[in-house]
Parts: sequence; C-alpha cells; structure tokens
Amino acid sequence: MKNKIKILIASCIMLLCAGNVSAQWRFGVEWNHTIFKEFNYDSNGYFAKTMPSLAGGMTGFLTAEYILPRIWTPNWIALSVRGQLGGGAFSNNTKFSGDFKIDGKTVYRSGPAGLMIPIDIEAKLLLTNNVRLFVNGGIPNMINVDGEKYCMGFEFGAGFEFGFFRIGYKNVNLNNTFYSGNRGNKYNNMHTLTGAFIFNGNRFLKKKSSLKAY
Repeated sequence: MKNKIKILIASCIMLLCAGNVSAQWRFGVEWNHTIFKEFNYDSNGYFAKTMPSLAGGMTGFLTAEYILPRIWTPNWIALSVRGQLGGGAFSNNTKFSGDFKIDGKTVYRSGPAGLMIPIDIEAKLLLTNNVRLFVNGGIPNMINVDGEKYCMGFEFGAGFEFGFFRIGYKNVNLNNTFYSGNRGNKYNNMHTLTGAFIFNGNRFLKKKSSLKAY
C-alpha cells in the first residue's frame, strides 16, 4: 500500500515539474462541493434505508494544466492534461445504527477525509476567444487520513470557462469504502459542483489567434 502511495505521489510530481519546455502550462485553484445519498444500516449490518445528504463534502485543490500541442486538433478544439493536489472530506455517506463494530471499534458514520490527487484528460470546445465548453474524465485518487487507506475510481465532468474563471459539474466514483472488509457503501455517483480560477496560458486557447502551444 505504501509503495502504491509513493508511486502515485511521484507520478504527480513528475506531471507538475517535468514538462517539456515547449509546453504551455496553466495554474490555479479549484473548489468543489459534493452532494450524495446517505445509506443507513441497522446494528446487524443490514441495509435499512437511503436518505439524501445535502451536507455532502467539500474539497479544494491546487491545479496545474498542461495544454497539449494545438497542431494535434482543429483550431476550435484544445486538449489538455490536468493534475491536482489537495483534499477535503466526504461526510455522512454511511450511518451504522446501534452498537455497530468493525475491527472491535464502534462506528456510527462514514466520513473519510484525506489527500486527493486527481488526474484528468480534458477537451475544450473553443466557442469564442474567451468562452470555452469543456468535458473531462480521469482518476480521482484519495488517501484517507484514517489508516492511510487508498482509493481509486473514476470521474467525469463538463462545464464552461470564461477566460480565467470556470464553473461546472463533476461526477466522482470511488472504488471502495474506507472501512476494512469493504464495509458500508462505496462513494459512488457523487454529484459535485466545481468552481475554479485558472491563470496563465489563456492566450494559447483562443479560437482565432496565431499563438499556439507546441
């Protein structure tokens, strides 16, 4: 487990620091608010009911975006790789009623918090020189602070960029729970509202411009 975590962190550092000198980079910050359902279990561990959980979770990231060569696509499309480093917490996904024990410990709710290192591929449709529609998909990656448990999964999203500001939707799915024995519910189908400020490199994302990233 620890080796996997080290490899993941090293890969992220290489993504951020070992870019080709001809590449164009963008940097910024992103904030996410996540909403999902809360799953309730009785004291014997049997599923009881599902409830909406508006509390959800909040995550924040430092973002680095690598614009791939514009000659690979038509002028009105741009491709990029996005690496992020940050974290947060997902609250109240699972509630265990009564005296529910896992590994000898009484648990009530599943609310993991920890380090996240999402890596995504993104395509941008350049509507104007300053307005862009984007779609993306990738791997969320999360290391839980409780027991250093590591989760992968997948995520996908879409939204709009207005110059350096972007807003959109992201669906996050993690591949297992954060309790031993995979007890409780997976963090699947989490609906996320995202907002971000991404600076530098916007001049390379214009629909009509002689400036291109190579």
